[in-house]
Amino acid sequence: MILSPSTTGLTPNQLPNVPPLGGKINEKIRNLVIYSVYSAAGGGEGEFCDKSAKVHGLCVKIEKVRYNVYECYVKGPGSLAAVGPTLRKQPLWHAKANIPRKLRGIAMSDFPRTMVDGLSLPRMLIGTNWFLGFSHQSPSKDKMICGRTVSQVADVIETFLDNGIDAILGFVANDRMYEAVQEAEQRTGKKVIIISTPGIDVNETPEAEDKNKEILDLEMERGSSLVMPHTSSTDAMLDKRARVIRGMDKFAAMTRERGMIPGLSTHEPESIVFADESKLDVGTYISIYNAAGFLMALEIDWTNSIIQSAEKPVITIKPFAAGRLHPFVGLNFSWSTLRPQDMVTVGTMTPDEAKEVIEMSLAHFERRQSGVELQVTRSKQVFQKQDS
Repeated sequence: MILSPSTTGLTPNQLPNVPPLGGKINEKIRNLVIYSVYSAAGGGEGEFCDKSAKVHGLCVKIEKVRYNVYECYVKGPGSLAAVGPTLRKQPLWHAKANIPRKLRGIAMSDFPRTMVDGLSLPRMLIGTNWFLGFSHQSPSKDKMICGRTVSQVADVIETFLDNGIDAILGFVANDRMYEAVQEAEQRTGKKVIIISTPGIDVNETPEAEDKNKEILDLEMERGSSLVMPHTSSTDAMLDKRARVIRGMDKFAAMTRERGMIPGLSTHEPESIVFADESKLDVGTYISIYNAAGFLMALEIDWTNSIIQSAEKPVITIKPFAAGRLHPFVGLNFSWSTLRPQDMVTVGTMTPDEAKEVIEMSLAHFERRQSGVELQVTRSKQVFQKQDS
């Protein structure tokens, strides 16, 4: 199949620009290159050939050189002066988040991933505080967040899905979040991996156990893959004298019985240490981690040391200190100081914000300047180069 305006429903000016291949390039060659790039951005490398009589023997070979950066080899018959009979290497552009909607079924950039107890997860997770109304700033800000509709939340989730970020961290028992996830899945045909943080009953009584079974049954019913009792529960079970998290072993076993992976959501860094010491059956743990030290119980260097020494991958939260840090600062700090197996949870309110944090992150991994436009004010105009 050759991707062309006729097969996508797009006009020629909606297709991305293809770098010159030497001399004039006809539309057939251009379409084949575009198709090859989108196929590669969808996770594949390979050779794509046009078998039509008009340009028989034209092939485009895509090879990935690093995250979202591909090199293109074009081969064609000797009669095509634009290509020539030999392989010609031509670097391609960085994959972007704004792939046309019609192509989303085949295009997904390969955001870095990690493994948690056999489950593949993107290293960036979709945060939900900015969906559910927990701004950590003011009641008025919480009210503004809560004013967003389910469809608006689904718009943001859809943007992450389109860029290979297919896991969300939040409270799946919340109907609003659950409905937004379902809507995004229906739109894209892609599955969202749910990492849920329910509150549980921390009392060690038969009644508490029954209640927790009901909580876990709902988690299973709503498709959670990883269940991490919220910090309000986990940290209440923390026994610093005995260096254990009391009752968590039983909850972890109940989670495993239902086919889900147990984890720990905690704001206390010693929870990670105690979980490792006691060989607690968890696949991962949450840690607050940001360059401002916001809401962190320990200094940044100490927290970093605990993360670096953790036996399991760590999910970090609040990289922007709940809006107190610029995303450029928060993301580059986190990605520079975490291990390749660790994750960063990022909350955004709009699809454009999601695109920005994804592009900033990919720019960091690729060691290049971000393509995100700078926010401009009148006072900054003096710093912009003027056309001569």
